[in-house]
Amino acid sequence: MPPRYQGQLVRTPWPWRPLAYLAVAMLLLLAGAWWPQAGPSLRTLWLTVSAPLTPNFAWPVQQLGYLQQGWQNFYDALDENRVLQAELTRLRTDQLQAASLLSENKELRELLGLVPLTQAQGVVVPVWWGTLNPARQTLLLGAGAQAGLAVGQPVLAGQGVIGRLWRVGDHQAEALLLTDPQTIMPAQLSPSGMLGVVQGGAPVRFIPAVPGTAIPADELVTTSATAALFPAGLPIGYTQRQATGVTVRLLGQPLPPRYVLIDQRVRWAGPL
Repeated sequence: MPPRYQGQLVRTPWPWRPLAYLAVAMLLLLAGAWWPQAGPSLRTLWLTVSAPLTPNFAWPVQQLGYLQQGWQNFYDALDENRVLQAELTRLRTDQLQAASLLSENKELRELLGLVPLTQAQGVVVPVWWGTLNPARQTLLLGAGAQAGLAVGQPVLAGQGVIGRLWRVGDHQAEALLLTDPQTIMPAQLSPSGMLGVVQGGAPVRFIPAVPGTAIPADELVTTSATAALFPAGLPIGYTQRQATGVTVRLLGQPLPPRYVLIDQRVRWAGPL
């Protein structure tokens, strides 16, 4: 029962003002959670609002202030983490691009080194695509007849010949690799001078012009000017003796390179 004073009913005052302060403080706390960037301003306003509270409410309000500061620190750390993650992604992309450029420069230097070695006169063209399967071994090149390419011209990469031009369009061409079963290229051994052909496939073989002739091992295989189809002296590989017979270890890497050198000293466009 409410107390009486001189026969009159006295109402007990309800502590609405501290509760109002606490409610405002809670609203500021929620605002800080939704809007972390305004944390310092809201914290200052929070301390101003909570100042009139009694000591019984001061401690929980202070703890809520620490909680709001913790939320702000969390969101600040989260934003910094996102910036660092983006910077790390950019650095990794730059690293991959740098590695790709280094590999590309190495291939170009090797092609330039072939020019004085083989006396090749031609053009360096990019490789768009490579088809490497047991039935077909080809490269799609990003240049064609407009750049002086013609059917039959040797294709070089790495340290030697890797194939010949098979089909030529106006702006693109297709090269048939030495590892393709349909490849046949006139060749000669050095220093023995034995003539024959390089037969594509797995493995690549040297077939002498005179059947039954013993093929010496560890001799350099180069292109031959027989029938004037190819320039003479372009390195192909070395003969090596295996259990299945004498095969050719290629100097040029047939796997799809980024660039190839086309020797344009032969401009014969007939079928091979």
